[in-house]
Formats: sequence, structure tokens, C-alpha cells
Amino acid sequence: MAAEIVQRRLSAIMKLDMAGFSRLMARNEEDTHRRVQALFQGVVAPAVEDARGRVVKLLGDGALVEFPAVSDAIGCALAIQEIVEAAASAVEEDRRIRLRIGINLGDVIVDGEDIYGDGVNIAARIESIADPGTVYVSEAAMQIADRARFRFVDLGIRDLKNIGRPIRTYRALAADAPEALAMPALSTRVPGFGDRPAIAVLPLQNLSADPEREYLADGLTEDIITELSGWRIFPVIARNSVFAYKGRHTDLRVVGNQLGARYVLDGSLRPAGSRLRITTQLNDVETGQTLFAERYDRDSAQVTALHDDIVQEIVGTLEPELLRHERERAVFASSNNPTAYDLYQRGMWHHYRYNPADSLQARAFFRNALALDEDFGHAAAALAVTLCQAVISNFEPTENEAMLEEAERQARHALRCDPRDPSAHFAMGVVRSHIHQLDAALAALNEAGRLNPSFAAAHAFRGFVLNYLHRPAEAIASIELALRLSPHDPRRFLWLPALASSHYLLGRYQEALEVTREAQRQNPDYLVPSRYEVACLGQLGRDADARRAIAGLRHLDPDLAACARVLRRYFVPEAAEHIIAGLRKAGFE
Repeated sequence: MAAEIVQRRLSAIMKLDMAGFSRLMARNEEDTHRRVQALFQGVVAPAVEDARGRVVKLLGDGALVEFPAVSDAIGCALAIQEIVEAAASAVEEDRRIRLRIGINLGDVIVDGEDIYGDGVNIAARIESIADPGTVYVSEAAMQIADRARFRFVDLGIRDLKNIGRPIRTYRALAADAPEALAMPALSTRVPGFGDRPAIAVLPLQNLSADPEREYLADGLTEDIITELSGWRIFPVIARNSVFAYKGRHTDLRVVGNQLGARYVLDGSLRPAGSRLRITTQLNDVETGQTLFAERYDRDSAQVTALHDDIVQEIVGTLEPELLRHERERAVFASSNNPTAYDLYQRGMWHHYRYNPADSLQARAFFRNALALDEDFGHAAAALAVTLCQAVISNFEPTENEAMLEEAERQARHALRCDPRDPSAHFAMGVVRSHIHQLDAALAALNEAGRLNPSFAAAHAFRGFVLNYLHRPAEAIASIELALRLSPHDPRRFLWLPALASSHYLLGRYQEALEVTREAQRQNPDYLVPSRYEVACLGQLGRDADARRAIAGLRHLDPDLAACARVLRRYFVPEAAEHIIAGLRKAGFE
């Protein structure tokens, strides 16, 4: 009997629910039921129909709705909330009906008139965290929404109940809403840095009764400033300027304008039992958004000893969040005359999508940035890394040699532009690894890490090189440091195969297999984890699973040329033979 074909489609899913429904029912069941029915029949259903949507099902005090387009879903949700909020303001508070609405763009399974699956579950979980009267959307929905109609407030990465991965969420606003209109235009920039936005680190507040903690707070602040300065991509406001605000409660927008900084990091220290809690939050002062907030708990007795580790963790967490925000701002901002910096950030946005079409787009943006500013070393370094990524991913097999030659030229150019730029040394390390100069690659990556100890990507790629040199135990320490420094980094799926390789080389096949599976969950189309998955299954004697994994690997790497190219990098023949042995046990000839 043939297996039943599961029907799927990509949809915009809206989940809405009534806030305080149980309280209203307890107060007056008949009145609440009548008003809820009137709301759905008189407001929700007509709005959905006008927006080309379909009410999939009513859920007592809520509804599941499907739309063919994200912008239709968001427009409908905002229209519903406007009507419902206006009606709520006209009645006494304990009788007010208010809605929470969540929207996601995702793959759904179709079962007759019903839909279900991960795409629906994420919409429901986003709805559950929304404030009454608001519309929250997933990052997937935000990215393709009509920017002429809507504005979005970044609410950060959220861990949603029963969803296996963190989801970045946004509050949606109509473009002409008062809150959206209040978002100010770009402020002045720090002179001498072109169009690059600056970041200011305000002195951490000591909220404990211990005056000794004041020195710790100031020391952490100074070291965070020093670490951030090592990036070389953003100007960092000097210590003397930011410490002028110590002990003052000043609006962050005012601080940003006075210092010429778009981003302000602030935070505090406070006791939490026997531990000390350090909190930080990154703010875009021109939009009023809090881009992310993190909490770091440490044993009070060990805080001084762990000072450097705390600073590295704070800066390592900050870097990908700030750069992600800059990429999105550059991509979604409308500009007919982009600067080299804008083009660089647009290129990075495409680079992080890791597919052949976006790789080409990224390279074009980096080359255009260099055409505008030939001394913009960050663009050259990014172009070198993107070219190498295209090679390792087998995007354009016939162009591999030419791409590696250009990558080396661009990495050298980046170093000439700024010999102290860690990203330039990182690019050179990546290039050297690809052309089998492993000792030189390791030296370049070590230098990148020395210049910026919080450079998670440098620590991660160093792990690859250490594996190629058959030093897997050292590699594990380096990769785990990267994962700890940047827990939400979009590059994690690139780094995890190095960790899998380390465990494999140490004979820990089950641990290696679990890591490959995590990498595949994060990006099923990235081929590197598949080769380690196949080898692990071969060593574990799981023949049936190995055959399925081989089919997946051949789909991504039909002639196994990319696999062979990586195996040639292992400097110690025994290491390559170890991997080949696993592949053969899995069924490769």
C-alpha cells in the first residue's frame, strides 16, 4: 500500500485569543458569550474576509486564521485591534474585551479544512506572550512584511514553550501609528568614522550595599569598552565621555544624541542570594528599542577571579546581536545612495543566509562596497570568507580554484587596510585553512583571538584547524568557548560540525552523531554535518540509518568532491583514514 502523501503549504498564520476570558465568564457568562459572538461575527470575520484570509476554526475565546500573505495577516490583525481597543475604552474596565494576536510565516500540514504543524504552534506561542491589544510577529513574518505599511519593534529572542529553538519576535505597528511616527530619524555619527554608528557603554550601576562592588562595576565597564574597541568595525565612545554619566539617570535617547552614539549598553550589578547578578541591555536609542537583555549570575566569592570571563561573555553575546540589527537595518532601509558601510551590511545579510543565490548577492555587495571605499578592510575580509564558504559548500564547483585565489587576495588586502583588525586575521586564517597551510592558518586565528578575545567565530574556526592538525581535545575546548561566548549566534550550525569531528576523532561516535543532528536541525541544507553523520552511523553499525544518511549526503554533494576536498585537509593521515573508515563501514566504496 502506497504511503499517504502529506500535503503542505507555506502560509501566514494568525492566532488570536481573548485576554482575561475566564475572569469575564466568571463575572457574567451570558453577557460575555453574547459579546464574544458579536465580536467574532461583526469584527473578526469581516476583517479576515477583507484581507483574503480564512478562519480555519474558532477556539472558544479565540481563532486560528490562515492568510496567503504576511502583510495581509498583519494588516488584518492591526485593524481588528484598533476596533477592539476603541470598543474596550468605552466600557468599564472589568467588562473590557481585549485580544492578544500572534502571527507567524511557516510551513503547515493541511488536513482537509484544518492546518497544523510547527508553523501553527509558533503562531500560538507568540500569541501567548503578546500584551493585550498588541500584535506580535515572528522574525520570519517580519522579514517579508511590507515596510511601507508597517514598523516593527524588536522584542528580542524568546524561548517559547514547547518550541525547540529560540524565536525572535517583534511588535507590529501601522506605519502611521503614533508610536511608529515617534521613532526618530538617524542621529549624528561620530566624526571620522563615515557612516558607521557608534556604541556607548554606560557605567554599570552598583545596586548592592557593598561599596567594594563599585570598583568591580567600574572595572567591568572599562574592560567592556576595551573589548568592544577591538572589533574595529564600530567606533566606541571613550571611557572619560561615558563616565561623565555615572550616577545620573538620563534618558538614553538624550545620552545617545549627546555622545553621537546610536547604541547604548547599560546594566547593573545586584546581589541574588549567595550570587552576584550582572544584567546588561543593548538599546537602539534612535528607535527606543531594547535589542536584547542578558543576565549573568556568578558566585559572589568568584566574581573577581572570573572578571575576564564575564567580560568576554558579555561582549561575545553582544556582538552577533548588534551586527544582526545592523544587517537588517541596512537591508530594510530605503536608500538610493547607499554608503560603503551600508553595502557591507547588506552583503553580510545575504552571506548569513548560506545558499548559492545569496552567496552571489553577498559577494556583489562586498565588491560594490570596495569600489566605493577601497580601504574598507571589513568588506575585503568578508568577501574572502564568503568566497571560502562558497567553496566548502560546493556552491560553484567549477570556480573553486579561482575563488580561493581571490579570497587570498582579499584577505591580504584587508590586512593592509588595518593590520590590527581581528576580522582581517580571521579571514586570512580561513583562507590558509582552505589552501592547506594549517600552521599559518592557526597562527592567524590565534592572532584574531588575541586582538579580540570575544571573537567567537575565530575560536570556532580554530577548532576546525586543530582537528585538521589532529588535536581534537584542544579543538573541543576552542569550539565550546565559541558556543558559550555567542549562544544565539546564527553561525552555530557552521561550528557544530567541528565539534562533531572532534568527538569522532576521539572515538566518541554517539556524542558526535548527536552534535551533527543538532547542526542539521539548524540548517538541513548545509552539507558538512552529513559526512560526519554517515561516518558515525557506520562506526555504530546502524546500517539502515546509514543508507538513508548516504542518500542525503549524495543529494547535497553528488560526486562527493566536497567531502574529498575536506578530507585532504587532515594533516595526519591517520585522522583522514579514521573518517574514511567510518564512511566505508556505512556503505561507501
